[in-house]
Amino acid sequence: MKQPTLLQRLWAEAYIGKANGDGVEAARIAGYKGSPHVLAQIAYENLKKPHIKALISVRVEEAAMSANEVLKELTKVAKADWQEFLQVRRNKKGEVVDATIVLRDKIRALELMGKYHGLFQENRENDADRERKRQQYERAVAEFIKSKEGKGEACSREQAISTLARIEPEIKEYLN
Repeated sequence: MKQPTLLQRLWAEAYIGKANGDGVEAARIAGYKGSPHVLAQIAYENLKKPHIKALISVRVEEAAMSANEVLKELTKVAKADWQEFLQVRRNKKGEVVDATIVLRDKIRALELMGKYHGLFQENRENDADRERKRQQYERAVAEFIKSKEGKGEACSREQAISTLARIEPEIKEYLN
């Protein structure tokens, strides 16, 4: 596969970073010159190039947190001591003027952990629905592998799941 040029790599980094998915802004940040129309055309062409799309996919995958990392961070917030949520306002002399406990983040983390563990009735999915969805995803993985093999390309189950997860992120919940 062709390697991206330095300017293309800069564009890709800006696209997934500072420009937050805005191709024209990414082109400007990367150093491309031209009118907004020209920069839009450059962004369009860059997004069509397989070697640039591959670079973006790799970088996004590297930057993304795994489900376990997310749960670990939520657990830290949920288990944090209440004093970590204390906001103290002081005057110029350093004396405490006001103190407030802001537990929004802790409560939200506990809520998300509770949902993950299925503690709330409204979010429980019955076993039959879950199994049906798992089988549906298993068929999709098998079809994906079969289509790759039909083209003479090797594809493992893990590669298929990883690729399909870009389109349907919840697939990993059901198959991992």
